[in-house]
Amino acid sequence: MKRIARLIPVAGALVGLGLSLLTEPLVAADPPSMPPSAPILYSALPAGVTRGESVEMALSGVFLEPITEVRVAGAGVTAEIVPPAKGQKPNHRRVVVRLTAAADAEPGMRELRVVTAGGASNTLRFYVSPIPEIAEKEPNEKGEQATPLPALPIVVDGQLNRGEDRDCFRFSAKAGQKLVLDLFARRLHPYVSSQRPGWLEGLITVWHAEDANRVSKRPVAYAHDFGGRQDPLLVFQVPRDGDYVVEIRDELFRGRAQFYYRLAIGELPYVMAAFPAGGRRGSTVPVALRGVNLPDNLTVQVTVPDAQVIDPFWREVVSTKRGWTNEIILHAGDWPEAVEKEPNDASDQATAVSLPATINGVIEREGDFDSFRFTAKKGERWVFETVAQSLTSPLDARLDLYDAKGRRLKASDDWKGTFEARIDHTFGADGEYTIRVGDQTGLGSPRHVYRLVARPLTPDFRLTVSPDNPRVAAGGAVALRVLVDRIDGFNSDIQLSVEGAPQGAKIHSGVLGGTVGEQTVVIEVPADAKPSLVPIRVIGKAKVGDRELVRPAVPSEQIRYINTWKYVPAEDMMLAIV
Repeated sequence: MKRIARLIPVAGALVGLGLSLLTEPLVAADPPSMPPSAPILYSALPAGVTRGESVEMALSGVFLEPITEVRVAGAGVTAEIVPPAKGQKPNHRRVVVRLTAAADAEPGMRELRVVTAGGASNTLRFYVSPIPEIAEKEPNEKGEQATPLPALPIVVDGQLNRGEDRDCFRFSAKAGQKLVLDLFARRLHPYVSSQRPGWLEGLITVWHAEDANRVSKRPVAYAHDFGGRQDPLLVFQVPRDGDYVVEIRDELFRGRAQFYYRLAIGELPYVMAAFPAGGRRGSTVPVALRGVNLPDNLTVQVTVPDAQVIDPFWREVVSTKRGWTNEIILHAGDWPEAVEKEPNDASDQATAVSLPATINGVIEREGDFDSFRFTAKKGERWVFETVAQSLTSPLDARLDLYDAKGRRLKASDDWKGTFEARIDHTFGADGEYTIRVGDQTGLGSPRHVYRLVARPLTPDFRLTVSPDNPRVAAGGAVALRVLVDRIDGFNSDIQLSVEGAPQGAKIHSGVLGGTVGEQTVVIEVPADAKPSLVPIRVIGKAKVGDRELVRPAVPSEQIRYINTWKYVPAEDMMLAIV
């Protein structure tokens, strides 16, 4: 029988007695079985499915076998597992699932998870597309190897999975066509922890087919970004009939599994800006759409969600004669709406508004300013804040507050490290005042749309919870990290709770005190809990005066990026009992 050292706990430490002295025979008990590792997803290829069709999507990652379920957020898309071909062994690094999109499935971004005995995976994003999708065919690094594309419009799915990788695609076009090439890269995979920058820095380059391999020739067009986001967008007018080659690569010549992408190409209806970029909750507003390949003077009626949620943004897609547009991000406001009236650059031309209000404007040209005149009483405290960056507007917002004599009282730019601006001011006298909006860099265009919210101080809070896929063994406990963003000086206690917890579970939630920035919620499950997957929500409740605030925490994937944590929101939160 094997003789082992006996370990005796003394004052919290373990003291081993010498093998030659105080040893005694012990019968080794069977160690408790460890649950399987949680699945981790890296990439999805292709990263889209066409409405009314099915596609086999290859998922890469680790600990992916065996998958028991594939979960897709939203309606109209189903998923099933494709078993390995006859004679092939299961592969824990690569699995195939079949996605089927209904003909009436809403176009746009979706999330996908896989489930194994080890729990739920992180989410991957894919797109429900209104146009056909095809996958790249390797090798296609050079112009003469370019994957031929069928008739446009088309979406091609690819992956830059090794250093200096590039993908080339060949297409035909006619002179005068206005082609849109929209690359989905960071929108699919926002962060890679070991990279800097931690996403695919996409570069789109278009060549005449005969020039694709001649470095001395200039490209027809290229794009490496699109103001307001990292993913590039290229719009160019075809100069002559013929064949063209489009090349996709990372600007830094990097490659890895997470650098997968979708490239939409064709005479696509593309919305560059929407005005106004939202409306008051519960209302229906006419929204003018500006962009390329759109009907002239296109205006659509949009119904603003009326749910009183802390996240005021939502997405719309619009059907046109040329097909569906890209996703448009809009903002739901809580106050009466107003619209700027040009000219209003100077204080004596300022558009008159009544507070509170959500004011809609656009910095249409270089050096443009929008001024708004209002009255305020002594002792009143008003908050002025721009909403632009979240709408993918390229505006680098600046705010200036002036009194009736033209004296500047306050200014704001790059609030909390963003491109937004915010002024919080208590007025010292009754009178007329002017708030002015501009671009800090002096730029302007029809895309420089904004919403200026002028409101009273409204204490509130937002919650974020991670991980979005916690797991726990029967009889064990799991900790959730809850972060709070306190708005407008909110300093009330927040009572935390968990909705949807497994039967018999004990919740140790505690309270987020008035000055506390984070708290831990612990879910303890009973020893007889059966393996299962349970959707849960963390809820925060607080009172501000006679107002009761109830705010669900946003589930988020926590990713270590350089020397900080990034939190990528997820549609749902799944607790696995393993």
